[in-house]
Amino acid sequence: MVAPPVKTQQSFENYLSQLVELNTRSAVSMGPLYEQLWLSIATLSASGKRIRPTLLLTVFDAYDGIAHDAALKSAAALELLHIALLMHDDIVDQDLERRGHPNSIQVFRDAALHENHPSNIAQRWGEANALLGGDLLISLAYKLMALIDAPFEVREHLLSVFEESVQYAASGEQLDLAYGLGIRTPTLEDLRTMMHRKTSVYSFQAPLLMGAILAYAPPAHLHTLSRIGDTLGQIFQITDDLLGAFGNPSVTGKSASTDIVQGKETMLIVYARQHEGWEEYRHLWADPNATEEQIDSFRAFLVASGSRQRTEELVNTYISSCSQEIRQAQFPPALQEHLLAFTTTLGGRLS
Repeated sequence: MVAPPVKTQQSFENYLSQLVELNTRSAVSMGPLYEQLWLSIATLSASGKRIRPTLLLTVFDAYDGIAHDAALKSAAALELLHIALLMHDDIVDQDLERRGHPNSIQVFRDAALHENHPSNIAQRWGEANALLGGDLLISLAYKLMALIDAPFEVREHLLSVFEESVQYAASGEQLDLAYGLGIRTPTLEDLRTMMHRKTSVYSFQAPLLMGAILAYAPPAHLHTLSRIGDTLGQIFQITDDLLGAFGNPSVTGKSASTDIVQGKETMLIVYARQHEGWEEYRHLWADPNATEEQIDSFRAFLVASGSRQRTEELVNTYISSCSQEIRQAQFPPALQEHLLAFTTTLGGRLS
């Protein structure tokens, strides 16, 4: 994992926890229900890989940035946006857990069930609170961006990158949902577009660019960082999809069956459709009642058809091209080293 200096990382953790704690304390005056909403947000925000703030702060430090408060606010805004999107994703995906803990939907749903409310009401109550929680965090993220102490043109540039990332994330989520529900059937290029919008822009391009903007990195470096961020997003998402079908749940923390039974559109599926055996196995995909034996049979088809191999080869191609671009870039040595290590780490999740 890319890592800024320990002192910088700890400063971020302190800043984020204090920010959420302040809002949680303020929520008390609005009653126990609203306080419980912020407590559920606090639980979710206390953990996570911190990919986005870590990338931003790493770039900022590599270019010897001095506006540390602005960097912390920007990093916190990105993390809050990420948490908000996770809360909204759980509604779309009808999930009840996040990071190994009950998510906001389950917390409020179970509380309502405990009070003997009907299950449909309890579910609506849980989803409504997750929606509200995500909305609150997006609002707070924009507040942080507005409070950044920087020259107008710098703040305007930062806000432009941040706003664009929100727009692209929404567009990417819409496409992902359209493909997952069968509203549209994606091609390989469609999936690349979806991954760019849903994952690359806000998770990789935005933090890299915002850290560089705050540290006044050369404009040419911004263009290179943007391209690298897009490729990192593709590596991350395709690897995630491979783990979603072939990963070890005890290691990944996620089921290796969910993507198959829910009919998630991935590179694996697009490649599998191109094989002559697809019609024989397609009934095993997107079947919520599929047995473990049937799921294993479908996995075996993904291997036999060459789909898994082609997908892994695509990841390796992206890793190679990204690493080459990083080596050729005139980045500060520390940043170059960190990005190369990070690229290897993303791809290493397959091994």
